[in-house]
Amino acid sequence: MRGDGEQVTLVRSQLARILESPGFIQSARMRQFLELVVENSLSSGTPLKESVIGTQVFGRAPDYDPGAEPIVRVEARRLRQKLEQYYLRDGANDPVVIHLPKGGYAAQFEFRTAVAVVPPGEAALPPRIVNRWWYAWIAIGACLLFALTLWIARSRPFRPAIVARPISSIAVLPLANLSGDPADEYLADGFTDELIGYLAKIPELRVISRTSAMQYKGAHKTLPQIAKELGVDAVVEGSVTRSGQQVRITAQLIDATQDRHLWSEDYHRPIGDMFSVESDVARAIAAHVKLALSSRQESRLLAQPQVSAEARDAYLKGRYYWNKRTEEGLRKSIDYFQEAVAKEPEYAQAWAGLADSWLLLGESWLRPNAEAFSESQKGVDRALALDDALGEAHASRAALASNRGQWEQADVEFRRAVELSPGYATAHQWYAEGLAAHGRSSEALAEIRRASELDPLSLPVNVQVGYVLFLARRYDEAIAQLRTAIDMDPSFWLAHADLGHVYEQKGMYEEAIGELGKAVDLTHGSEAQKLWLAKVWALAGRRAEARRVRDSLEPACEQGRVSPTSMALLDLALGDRDRAWARLHAACVSHSLGTISPTPLFDPLRADSKIAAMLAGCADR
Repeated sequence: MRGDGEQVTLVRSQLARILESPGFIQSARMRQFLELVVENSLSSGTPLKESVIGTQVFGRAPDYDPGAEPIVRVEARRLRQKLEQYYLRDGANDPVVIHLPKGGYAAQFEFRTAVAVVPPGEAALPPRIVNRWWYAWIAIGACLLFALTLWIARSRPFRPAIVARPISSIAVLPLANLSGDPADEYLADGFTDELIGYLAKIPELRVISRTSAMQYKGAHKTLPQIAKELGVDAVVEGSVTRSGQQVRITAQLIDATQDRHLWSEDYHRPIGDMFSVESDVARAIAAHVKLALSSRQESRLLAQPQVSAEARDAYLKGRYYWNKRTEEGLRKSIDYFQEAVAKEPEYAQAWAGLADSWLLLGESWLRPNAEAFSESQKGVDRALALDDALGEAHASRAALASNRGQWEQADVEFRRAVELSPGYATAHQWYAEGLAAHGRSSEALAEIRRASELDPLSLPVNVQVGYVLFLARRYDEAIAQLRTAIDMDPSFWLAHADLGHVYEQKGMYEEAIGELGKAVDLTHGSEAQKLWLAKVWALAGRRAEARRVRDSLEPACEQGRVSPTSMALLDLALGDRDRAWARLHAACVSHSLGTISPTPLFDPLRADSKIAAMLAGCADR
């Protein structure tokens, strides 16, 4: 290969074509992986070592051990799948096929370019002598054919051709409840949720998440308008009609930008079997948008939990309240998820939901951190024991590990989560937060933008975009984004809290006090939010008020309801350096310190040499 300049040029042109294709253009890591393997094969032909890929592509340390962390092998499988899908669609007629065989990291090339070959001796034959009248007859025939074609064209009305466009993004609009009974509304909403989940398992299809899709329930907007707002090529709409113990489901796929019908079908099922229709609809849609499913993807679409309607109903209500991201909502979600697993102990998705609820209670310090994370771990372990291919549960395990300071494990689990459930916006959202907190800003922004593409109207995702910008220290952009989120819902406390943190970093203390005060009010006096407000009071010179709050929070800190790290930040803001050191040292000894991530909030701890040295020693234990 190295000696054949023409073939090398063909391969590099093919590589550029692949890297600019829809499946690769938004995946910087996959692009870098493929480019490294191809260029190495062109230049040396020696297979790359897994450790080299780990350090050059995935940012691992020089002593990276592939045996301890299989990230390269996991991502290599994803790369092979992406190449396979590319050649099934965009690259079906490309002149060069790039393979990455299993068992190694050396690319192979298959050349499909046909080269015209002139048989020996034929080119040397003299030109034939043709009768001039023959040319005249050919010219006359061509003129008559042209005139006939023109006459036919003018005799018919003009109809512009409809060009079939590739469909790579889709929104499932809330199905209408046509039963005439509002009590059956959960059936239509539940089927909508489940269909979104099934379609989201197809990596090549961008599916708008539930939170954004549900914004259009009962909306009186045209399909092209909805498609433009959500940034999708097509929509699925339909209805659910219940009659006694029978249910009829109608679904149709529409090219929304051209308002063109592509496919529709009616399904009749007993009420207990209505959700079996999901996989049928998902496979039909995949076929009509020209997506070739692998056998693995096909089996995942066919797989469905065999649970009762009552358990599924409880699970859907749990997710509804979990999405509210409030203390009351999280507590209600736990009740519903527990109801679901009580009815169906092997309901893996409900166990994952239970893990998510406890996780957020612990992250927000709405319950003692250790207790909440312990309950979350139980849910994660049970969910994955039942279904190791459940992307939502891997995302929960990743977020839990990240909160516990186990970032290497979290990184692997996040990648596994987005591989299994590429359309699960929450996995991308959580992964973005972890990446940003560990200084990987460009990757974090790519992940949070992916989450935003999947769930553009989600309030938590929009807030998280601002938070990731904050972690990346892009404060002005963060302020603009968080203000946008607050415009979406002024009662969402987390947006005000994050905006308050950004203002604090810019030294805009009055503005920070205003936003953090709103967060305290909206959380009904949350102890964690009172702490952050007191810290800014101290920075703004209102130290007496800040000390009173600190004194009132000491019992909460001792009982694990408030982070000792956050309390140490309040100590430093009040000028009590020795008290901050003593507090952190005690937390270190008792293994309750938590993670000191690169977030700007922890800059004061890193700036104090004595505290920084103690924290470094604690991390090495």
